[in-house]
Amino acid sequence: MFNILLAFIFVCCCQFSADAGNYEFLPPEGKTLLFIGQDKGTIDEYMKAVGVTPAGVMVYTSIQEVSGLTQPFDNGAGVHDGAYLMKKYPHSSLQIGLYMVDALNGVNQGIYDHNIDKLAAWIKAQDRPVYLRIGYEFDNTQNHYDPAQYILAFRKIVNRFRKLDIENVAFVWHSGAFLTKGVDPMKWFPGDEYIDWYAVSLFAPTQYEQVKRMADRARLSGKPFMIAESSPMGLYTLKSKKEWFDKYFRIIGLIQPQAVCYINSNWDAIPMWQKERFGDARVQQDEELKDRWLKEINTDRYVQVR
Repeated sequence: MFNILLAFIFVCCCQFSADAGNYEFLPPEGKTLLFIGQDKGTIDEYMKAVGVTPAGVMVYTSIQEVSGLTQPFDNGAGVHDGAYLMKKYPHSSLQIGLYMVDALNGVNQGIYDHNIDKLAAWIKAQDRPVYLRIGYEFDNTQNHYDPAQYILAFRKIVNRFRKLDIENVAFVWHSGAFLTKGVDPMKWFPGDEYIDWYAVSLFAPTQYEQVKRMADRARLSGKPFMIAESSPMGLYTLKSKKEWFDKYFRIIGLIQPQAVCYINSNWDAIPMWQKERFGDARVQQDEELKDRWLKEINTDRYVQVR
């Protein structure tokens, strides 16, 4: 059971609807849940600078190790520490990116059954809504997820969670929404009976058509839609970043997702990404940029803990 304070917050902010024993945690009509990610330091720095607690925070783990949940873990992409975030932000929900690269056969052969159960038990113990992105960005060619194997693995994880009666989890099907020609995300589609949310990544405004297409599919299926990862990349002038945010907020207004997850990272300061030249995406890097961000997120659209 949710404690009284958590129940009060989520009854005020979200509608709970059950689907095959699992719960989708939806904001009121016309509202958007705001998540901030994607590692411990980034989230804490955002809170210190902005002073508004988001509706949700983000963490990453892998099916191979289930690391970064009970203990801090850093593979060069920042410290991931689910236990810390849950204690630090007791009234925020959680979004988890589940990495499965090179592990689909292992999942389908039962090699990682213990890790699936371990993840399920940890999620259940959090006593709050958890959005699980199973094999996120499945259509990113760098992840080389075989469509047939991915579908089997996605379904297996969902079925195992359901067998274990994990009710505070929503299963998120997360496309990269990339511009790669000939890549049809529906090749990886596990079926509406296995997903609770449709989702995409949004790093460039040129992805708008792909994002809109997936949002339309979600609505036709009667499912909510999430921008599961978003951040400006490769931009090094204040002008270009302002333009990115203007287009980003415009897309949110047009698409009207039920959740938006923003990665507030200085990419060039993170060892894993230093050579990529993604730039600094922190909203607090410049007062004018931060004011623009605050003006947007303080509108009635966004659901936050405050």
